[in-house]
Amino acid sequence: MALCLCVFASCEKDEPVIPDEPVVPPTEQPEEPETPVEPEEPQEPISTDGIINWNNEFIIVGDNNMASIGSNTWSGVTFGAGKYIVVGGSGVAVSVNGYDWSTVSGSPKNLNKVVWNGSRFIAVSGSGYAYTSNDGNYWNNVGKMGGTITGNSVTANGSIAVACGNVGFIAYSNDSGNSWKEIRSGIVSNLNSITFGNGKFVAVGRDGDIVYSSDGRTWSYTTIGSSTWEGIVYADGKFVTIGNRHCAISTDGVSWELHYNVMGSGARTISYNNGVYLVAGNNGMIERSTDGINWEATTSLGTNLFGSTAFVG
Repeated sequence: MALCLCVFASCEKDEPVIPDEPVVPPTEQPEEPETPVEPEEPQEPISTDGIINWNNEFIIVGDNNMASIGSNTWSGVTFGAGKYIVVGGSGVAVSVNGYDWSTVSGSPKNLNKVVWNGSRFIAVSGSGYAYTSNDGNYWNNVGKMGGTITGNSVTANGSIAVACGNVGFIAYSNDSGNSWKEIRSGIVSNLNSITFGNGKFVAVGRDGDIVYSSDGRTWSYTTIGSSTWEGIVYADGKFVTIGNRHCAISTDGVSWELHYNVMGSGARTISYNNGVYLVAGNNGMIERSTDGINWEATTSLGTNLFGSTAFVG
């Protein structure tokens, strides 16, 4: 029927067909120009032995205090290859923004610390093993660093990586962690933390012992006080090491200035960013300083923060 109606209309001759009025196409109105978005300032993450700097927010890695990465104890954190890496007893977790984390399947366990040397991640375990990774997702077990050393902490200056452990042992690598040589530092106390700055590797430990080296192979030592030094950082032209209520300052890692009872008890890790030193420790202790000498307490998180501190955003 539709076809018949169509033919009928086209064949009718008695009345002229009045054409429909032409349809005027709508005039398109130009869209309002979009306001250009101001580009964000680029962020330059800075990694030290216990802190990462990114966009002005602190995030602390410690004992069961980061639900977004599970309930594991995380003991080390660093930034490299465009991502954040945390390590601990249960392995490795990765994040590209500091907020959203995923654990790495099959990653090595019982890791104490991790460092980015500019080309790869190097991690050490309490049993003395070293691991390397180019991207944080796939890890290579390079074996034990020596017969005695425990991997309490690790730092790097380019391809030279140095780890410290118990009974004063040091492990040295000149090929970005592929192979290691165990070295005696000259002391027999446990070394807890190590960093590099001003041309020196400096490690700190129990009984006030501090060891230092310009090449990572030949070591000298000194003793500052009698407390256990837990963490060390090089920033703002000086080394700052912290222990239980005390800190010590040095510009060269050799001569030190000791400051007693300047902070709370339980300090375990120290870091620096943008003119501020940050210390975290047992029972949620968090303190800050602008000079490394005078400290003030900040909000406590109420849990052990003995691993590392991260500055992320």
